[in-house]
Amino acid sequence: MRGWLCRFTTSKLILEVLKDGNEHYSWEIHKTIMDKLKQILDEKIYKYKLPTHQSVASILRVCHKLGLVEKVREDTPMKKGYYKRVYYKLSKPDAIEWENPIFAYYYPEKFKITRKSEEEKRNWVIENARRMRNAKVR
Repeated sequence: MRGWLCRFTTSKLILEVLKDGNEHYSWEIHKTIMDKLKQILDEKIYKYKLPTHQSVASILRVCHKLGLVEKVREDTPMKKGYYKRVYYKLSKPDAIEWENPIFAYYYPEKFKITRKSEEEKRNWVIENARRMRNAKVR
């Protein structure tokens, strides 16, 4: 099982790691998530695809762009050719964007619509239908 409908989304797991108030870098967060998931999951019961370090790092970059986390500092690499360690700290723990930060970043309008009340959604659909009808007539 994977995706935002899953009980253990990568973004929610990142949030849980960052809630301790300390600064962490992406590999450290990935390692902590893997340890937690290995304790929780039994491969025979759950069919869950474990997150990769690349997915954790990309979600952290998007969360930084959304303002959910802040860069605290960067360490220079120990060896030539290695990446810098970028340390992150939680800045908005209660933001709704933690549910699906990548969707919230790349499709902000759709994300806002999915978080509105049923009446607001209906009004938005009606308004867009009018716009489309008017665009076809012209």
